[in-house]
Amino acid sequence: MKYIVGFVCCFCLMACSTTTYRGQELLSGVDKDRLSSVSIFISSEQMVLASQANERLFKLHHNAAQVHEMVSNLARVFGFQLRPEAEAEYRLNLLAAKPDGGECLQGLSTVGKGFTYTMSVLTLGVVPATNGYCLQVDAELFYRQEIFGELSKELSFLAEFSVNEGRVSVLASANEVDNYQRVVTIEDEARALETSISALFKTMIEKGAFD
Repeated sequence: MKYIVGFVCCFCLMACSTTTYRGQELLSGVDKDRLSSVSIFISSEQMVLASQANERLFKLHHNAAQVHEMVSNLARVFGFQLRPEAEAEYRLNLLAAKPDGGECLQGLSTVGKGFTYTMSVLTLGVVPATNGYCLQVDAELFYRQEIFGELSKELSFLAEFSVNEGRVSVLASANEVDNYQRVVTIEDEARALETSISALFKTMIEKGAFD
């Protein structure tokens, strides 16, 4: 009987993921009234959706249009005005939205950081294997000056930003643990992406990019 139970547990633990959405926390302290006067155009033409690590490819479930929609929706939540490029003071180029291959979590303590390591199901039980994934979002911000009441056609580069606040922990068998699309659900990916995108906007605000 105990062997049957063991095999059932192994089957159940073949692949699952968990994450925590931190968007509301990252919105704390944001002055939406001030940001409501900031107009921004968002471009995803150059966005990369995959990364490579340890000779493996890690690609999002979401496509570029879906990620672009997430970024646009969260920009509105933060208070920004979305405008066509010719009417916007700022241009945000999305460079990447991708799993990092687990690099950001390597060597971190499960107790100290509040998330779990990936587990590997073996014949005799469950033991720690690798870490989970961080969802990395990279972007560059440009500014268009206003001259005599009209926006200049010239864009000035302000800064490049990279965040990976969105994190997913996974539970999977040893032969599946590096298969991102198999072990991470699209729902957990969405929540982790939204956390990283929220962190991107919060970082830009805190750095004074829109002052």
